[in-house]
Amino acid sequence: MDEGLRERLLDEKEQGTADSRAGAEDGLNPETSVDDWDEAEDGRPKRSSLDGDQVELDTLGDTPMDGSSGVPWNLIFAMVLVAIAVTTWVAEIEVTKNALGNTPDKYDNYYAVIWAAHMFSGLVGFAVVAILGCFLPHEEGKPSAYSMVFRPAFSMLWQTLILAIMVNASGWLWFISIIMTDDVVNTVIFQSCCVWCFVISVIVLNEKVTVIKALSTLATFAGVAIISYWPCKAKDPAGEAPDPKDALLGDTLCLCAAILYALYEVLYKLFAEDEGAAPSHEEGATPPAPTSNLRGACMSATFVTYIGLWNALVLWIPIAVGHYAGWVPFTLPPDPVFGTVLLDCALEGAYLAWIILAIAMSSPLFVTIGTVLAIPASAFMDYILHGITCPTLSFAGTGLVVTGFIGINVAILVQGRKGWPSWL
Repeated sequence: MDEGLRERLLDEKEQGTADSRAGAEDGLNPETSVDDWDEAEDGRPKRSSLDGDQVELDTLGDTPMDGSSGVPWNLIFAMVLVAIAVTTWVAEIEVTKNALGNTPDKYDNYYAVIWAAHMFSGLVGFAVVAILGCFLPHEEGKPSAYSMVFRPAFSMLWQTLILAIMVNASGWLWFISIIMTDDVVNTVIFQSCCVWCFVISVIVLNEKVTVIKALSTLATFAGVAIISYWPCKAKDPAGEAPDPKDALLGDTLCLCAAILYALYEVLYKLFAEDEGAAPSHEEGATPPAPTSNLRGACMSATFVTYIGLWNALVLWIPIAVGHYAGWVPFTLPPDPVFGTVLLDCALEGAYLAWIILAIAMSSPLFVTIGTVLAIPASAFMDYILHGITCPTLSFAGTGLVVTGFIGINVAILVQGRKGWPSWL
């Protein structure tokens, strides 16, 4: 071989090796041509066309709520579940008034209704686990859907017992309050649990206090207060307003139910994080992968299943005590309202299931703010079914409630984003 040609080839090889090293130091693939790269605003290279599993360097780790894509699927699913829960709530109020209201055939064993409802929610939870378990991939060291249900950790057993007692007590107080208050007033007072939920979340979950979250909660509380002061009033068929004493007692019971329910939601989130049923609430925690979201939903449904199971095994005792003590004799609902009571139980049980799944996908604060939308929905149903009218300030309060819900969504979407102030 010609000596000059040999030297030229060696020089080109050495030059190619040097270029490869330089490219590697700059973060470039040596096999990638310059045409495949565009200049980013900060001078670093960014791939203009993605091949295979490559991702843009500047967007790595910026995905919200979900570890796989820029679409916040957790938040979207939570919003859908909240919308279903609100619809269920409004329907349940109307059904409850027909089944437990001041009618000749009313059924007045409110705790028995809650007990049956939460057993039904356990069946809903078991069905959800069975369905989601079919799509749950096997992961080393992770429990299967079968293990979640039939081989639960001891901690989950006592945690679900505590939750079952709390949600039964809250539901019992709320059912009693329904027949003493108007639909809208009852809904407004109970949905004030968003304020209690925020306060308890800050204490128990170390919920980060930001300006948007605080203002959203205050806007919601202000809206609740305005609607409560200028409510959409409805009269009973006889044309008489409710007894003021009954209304005051009903409002008090409803407020107690709201505080209990807020504590129940926050404790559920705390227990769910311990059991892996929800992503960590701590700032800087790694976003969950899609399989983690699916596994968390399965575990959440397992919580609902065991809340129903505890009702079947233990929480029938208050019914027996009330019966034999002569306080509230237990009987089956009268035939005219038997079907209505069963429907009421189904709606209450379904509501519990939707709420727990929504909390697993988001946070207690997001869910409680979202369910406040039941206030305008309830007012609309009152207008359609009972012909009531609402003052202008009541609509202004509704606007504040909706503003609070939108604000919480914004706070969740921007939390942890690059360039976004942590205090805001």
